[in-house]
Amino acid sequence: MDTGGVDTLAGSARYFLVVKKGERYLHQYALRTFARRPYVQVIYDRREADRRRITSPTSLERRRTDRRARPWLDTEIRERGAVMVKIDPT
Repeated sequence: MDTGGVDTLAGSARYFLVVKKGERYLHQYALRTFARRPYVQVIYDRREADRRRITSPTSLERRRTDRRARPWLDTEIRERGAVMVKIDPT
């Protein structure tokens, strides 16, 4: 697995490698690959599908914006099976 240059930033950042649900082998491979890199945490995508996709009538949209701060993650995880996310230390 290409670590995407993560080693060069080890002292200054933390990362999540988010693996798609059901990708057991990829998850296990990533755990082995990043085992000696404490700044990378390998996790399964725990998010549930968007509840608004359920076909039930609603009188008005209560959400003003999408709660997910990084909607591109959905696409990356769906297409590639995993995505590396830099965690802002703030």
